[in-house]
Amino acid sequence: MRKLLINIGILILLVPLTSIAQEVLMPLNYNPNLRVNTHKKANIQSALQKDTVLYLPFFDDFSDSYIYPKSSLWIDSSVYINSNYSNDPISIGVATFDALDKNGELYGQADSVTTFLADQLTSRPIDLDSCSINDSIYLSFFYQSGGLGEKPDNTDSLILYFYAPLQKKWITIWKVPGNSAYSPFKLAIIPIYDTAYFHNKFQFRFANYVSINIINNETGKNSNGDIWNLDYIYLNKRRGDFDTVFHDLAIMRPLKSPLKNFESIPQNHFKLPSVYEKEMGGQLTLYIRNNDSIIRNTQRSYLITDVYKKQSFVPFSPAAIDAPRETVVSFKDDMIDISLVSDMDDSGLFKITARLDKTLASEPKSNDTTVYYQVFRNYYAYDDGSAELGYGFQGEGTSNACLAYKFATYSGFLTVPDSLQAIDIFFNRSVKNESQQPFSLTIWDDNKGIPGKKIYNEKVYKDSSYKPEFEEGYNHFHRYFLENAIAVPATFYVGWIQTTETFLNVGFDMNRIKTDTIIFYNLQDTHDNSNAWTPSTQKGALMIRPIMGNWKEAHTGVKTFKTVKFELYPNPAFDNINIKMPDKSSVSGINLSVYNLTGQLVLKNQAFYQGINISRLSPGMYIMTIVTDKGQMYTSKFIKSAH
Repeated sequence: MRKLLINIGILILLVPLTSIAQEVLMPLNYNPNLRVNTHKKANIQSALQKDTVLYLPFFDDFSDSYIYPKSSLWIDSSVYINSNYSNDPISIGVATFDALDKNGELYGQADSVTTFLADQLTSRPIDLDSCSINDSIYLSFFYQSGGLGEKPDNTDSLILYFYAPLQKKWITIWKVPGNSAYSPFKLAIIPIYDTAYFHNKFQFRFANYVSINIINNETGKNSNGDIWNLDYIYLNKRRGDFDTVFHDLAIMRPLKSPLKNFESIPQNHFKLPSVYEKEMGGQLTLYIRNNDSIIRNTQRSYLITDVYKKQSFVPFSPAAIDAPRETVVSFKDDMIDISLVSDMDDSGLFKITARLDKTLASEPKSNDTTVYYQVFRNYYAYDDGSAELGYGFQGEGTSNACLAYKFATYSGFLTVPDSLQAIDIFFNRSVKNESQQPFSLTIWDDNKGIPGKKIYNEKVYKDSSYKPEFEEGYNHFHRYFLENAIAVPATFYVGWIQTTETFLNVGFDMNRIKTDTIIFYNLQDTHDNSNAWTPSTQKGALMIRPIMGNWKEAHTGVKTFKTVKFELYPNPAFDNINIKMPDKSSVSGINLSVYNLTGQLVLKNQAFYQGINISRLSPGMYIMTIVTDKGQMYTSKFIKSAH
């Protein structure tokens, strides 16, 4: 995922320009990946290596980079390195060009011009001083327009420049215009035969020009687009126009969850034998691309590490496969007999490393390995944590539109059923945060495969209402706590009822495709009419995750936790914080939990009389919840100060 823009490519193929109320997918306008401090470290490293000169060969396929390009090869950091935006890359990892800067925000000139220079990828100086035309030096690379993001317009372009050191000038060498049609990766191979470039400070640079179409009457929809993906950049001697074959077997895609139905489920659900059997019916699939011109035999191996126990095991015996030339093949390994059960009560984390063996010594090694982390915590997730697009409703009459996201959970297998405590939602930022409009958080039960009756509906209040909120960092979800934690059926639907026609822009993951329908929408005012619900036509997963917790039925028989705020003081606090419960509140048999704003449990089951020690917490805001043995829930926020 990544960057911001006001080109509302309304996803030309998916979104017709019309005022009719409808569901749509939109390009992103903000990339939280680029809000982390990675680019600061990259810039520091770049400064330290400012005078570094490289020598041939030059190669980068972005398989061992994360978010930003390697500063050992490149001097800028505005492109986004990822494995989510491309279709069928040459090897795992690409550099994505769009209209967002290195901070993941729209370039400033987008407000004043319709077409402008956006991302750049500039090599470090390369010593070609001793080279000549007889060395037959060629630069090759693969490029793709659009991929899984929005396609470039005809007025957009991707450009290659060469730097002539003696002239102190960047010269345009190659250029391709944008278009609205999907394209696979294409190979470009460029000779270097001009003596102006045979210098010890030769450089090359890729850059993209983007066009902006600001839609003033469509609140929340101005967003990123004009995507180009770049892969497998290779500069060396003794090449030619014929040098189009790359003797490389490479992992092409990242691993996905081995679970059958979800990307992640709560640890206490997964550990149940009947649930484990159902979810471990999935596969580990490793996609391999043979970029060679001959049939290649390769072997795969796996290593699974229980991160918390720091123990590893090999799940499968080595297996080999013949890969036809210039073809994608895959290893598919059933996970039924593989144990991913953690000894932890409330969470599990497994590092799954896949490796290609039996590759040639001369070919790149960085694209022979990929890693996936399987997470088990307290939530259900279909998404992989990365948003490539934004989902929402546009057009007249969407001020009461409903979104319902289906979760067929395993809570019915528990001896004591879980409650629904909160909802994690990742909203994409909009220009000037214009999508921050109130919505009514709503939960529905199931009616034969479609949303049924409302079982929770948080009313919108003037001063206290739900609205899209944004967290800093890599794809951080915002946690929306329910006023009353509720006992939900095994199948339920999470979503909202809008109060305006603003496009709310929830994250949409294009890499997790469900065969069954899990997204439903209702553009009518009849929210309780099952006939008004329409199954979504979009294929992917919303970045919405229900947070589950142990539910204990109150003695009154009411299947809710009454949530009441309590007083914490001093607030902010540095080392100790005092707790003042509401009058006549029982604190016997309490269960106290403290969460950070990313939903991570940081303190639990702390005995207290009047307060607890919070000195080991990092500075920031936290949420404390207290649940009594009578089914009462208390919640309050506090700030841990730096001193």
